[in-house]
Amino acid sequence: MSHLSLDSYLGRVGLSSWACILRNTVYVTTDAPIRSEEMYSTKLRPTDFLDHRRFLEAVVDDLRARGMFSHRTFNRECGFSSPNFVQLVIQGRRNLSKEAAERIAKTLRLSKVETRALLQLRELNNETDPDRKLILFENLLRNPDFAERHELAQAELGFYSKWYNVVVRELLQSHPRLTAREISQALLPRVSEKEIAQALDEMVALGFIEQTRNGWKTKHKQLTTKNEILHSALISFHSSMIEIARESLTRFKGTEREVSSVTVQLTEKEFLDLRERIRDFKKDALSIETSDPKSRVYQFNFQLFPVTSDIEGEK
Repeated sequence: MSHLSLDSYLGRVGLSSWACILRNTVYVTTDAPIRSEEMYSTKLRPTDFLDHRRFLEAVVDDLRARGMFSHRTFNRECGFSSPNFVQLVIQGRRNLSKEAAERIAKTLRLSKVETRALLQLRELNNETDPDRKLILFENLLRNPDFAERHELAQAELGFYSKWYNVVVRELLQSHPRLTAREISQALLPRVSEKEIAQALDEMVALGFIEQTRNGWKTKHKQLTTKNEILHSALISFHSSMIEIARESLTRFKGTEREVSSVTVQLTEKEFLDLRERIRDFKKDALSIETSDPKSRVYQFNFQLFPVTSDIEGEK
């Protein structure tokens, strides 16, 4: 492929109007010119991602690598007045509306299925309510196009979104021969045998446990989950454990539990120092963990949060 100047190209093809060639061509060569309806085609699909911003970032990188992208031109093609709107969305400085997502999908020539997938990602990533976000995640992963590509993500979401999965895994370290029914009867509050059986299957799939001749064997494996999945699921997990902590006030005698709190005033520096001490103490608590068959599983919650806003203007 040899390159010609625009003047030489116009003379060769006999075009007298610059407007004609500029309207229909984005790259001038001696081969057939790339037309505007083809210039933003991409093989990348929204279903390969769990964040619409990362999808757009990958599309921009793909088009730029092929010499077919500029922010100003792409935004104008989408009908956006701002020449850097898409870049601001990618950076998380602007949210993507439904209408804007549809414009981008049209410019990228996405199919109806792909457009629907992009809209699902947009709704999920723009949601701020943790419970609603988790529901949207679960709905998203029920979509066959997403589920096929994110099978592990679906299992990870299921593991962390249910409080008892962590407890069951912990329990099996000291009681490896327990059945699903026995685990169900041991948990406080109660969880059905069917749910426990499903939890065991999920942990096997994730590589957290395996069944041997001597019963269940726990495996210390770290999940390589997507941050956005883990974040949403952990919010649900912590919310459940806080609720169980509240119920423990009436479920157990004072001699079986320890529930206390303290209210203090802290500077930001003091807050960061105290938070670090809590993290260190959590490590100390884990270091005394036992697998004695006579032991019970305890939940140790840590919460440190502000109950007033910053007060400005006072001297």
